[in-house]
Amino acid sequence: MALQSSGAITLAQIAAEFGGSTPHSLSEYYGAASGVPASGTISFDDFYGTSSVVLVTRSTNGTNIQLSSEFGSNWAANVAKQYTINSGVTIGGAGNHALTVSSGMGGTLIINNAGEIQGNHGTAGGGGSAGQLGGSAQSGGGGGDGSNGGIAIYVSSGNPTINNTGAIRGGGGGGGGGGGAGTISVAFFGTRYVQGGGGGSGGLGQGYNQSNTNGSSGSSNDFLGVATSTGGTGGNGGTWGNNGGNGAAGTQSGGTPIGSNGSGGNGGSAGAAIAGSSRTLNNSGTINGST
Repeated sequence: MALQSSGAITLAQIAAEFGGSTPHSLSEYYGAASGVPASGTISFDDFYGTSSVVLVTRSTNGTNIQLSSEFGSNWAANVAKQYTINSGVTIGGAGNHALTVSSGMGGTLIINNAGEIQGNHGTAGGGGSAGQLGGSAQSGGGGGDGSNGGIAIYVSSGNPTINNTGAIRGGGGGGGGGGGAGTISVAFFGTRYVQGGGGGSGGLGQGYNQSNTNGSSGSSNDFLGVATSTGGTGGNGGTWGNNGGNGAAGTQSGGTPIGSNGSGGNGGSAGAAIAGSSRTLNNSGTINGST
């Protein structure tokens, strides 16, 4: 509880707020709170409105938040810290963790989240290439892998306590790309060839400022309905805290395969809601992903 902002302050009141050992003196509390001198002249008036807990409140949206920047010089100090994310505020990951409990923290930390902390989305795997009509590229190419979803909160130090009444969401993994299909030959008044179909791209995972999307269908080529070569469909992107779907392999029907079908790419893994070093979670809100 903060000290009063006016009137007489006693050394006993300062000691009750900031602790310490007896016998107490003002010099014992150099730098104890923001505005209190770290050396030189110090007076009782320097302690007006101070608290043993450094309070930082986030009331606006942001991305890739580093708590060392939010707390400034107090981050490494051996003081109690409390970080509050207000309801209606979104902190998102944009190519990085949405919220990082930075390394080098001193003291203790409580995070009170009533807003949204959202990991980055997983990207889509590309579709495999189509088998060609000649040369050495008659087999379909494999689909690309989707990337992993992003982490919402990453803890690098400090063993914080996280109280969640809002939502902490790991990003969804991206879908794997579909495999390309190989070339087919058909005996039809001589030999005819059917070029392979290209694989479809995977879908995007759900993440900060991004809904998940479905994978696209592969392209298809056929000869008079007798022989068909079709690229595989891309895997769907994962929703919050879920893996992306694997892409399907290319397929051939009818005729004689000249080139093989490419396999589908793997879906990206789900992003964690909370990852890293030790922490304590008290949750009465929404969690998507591992903790």
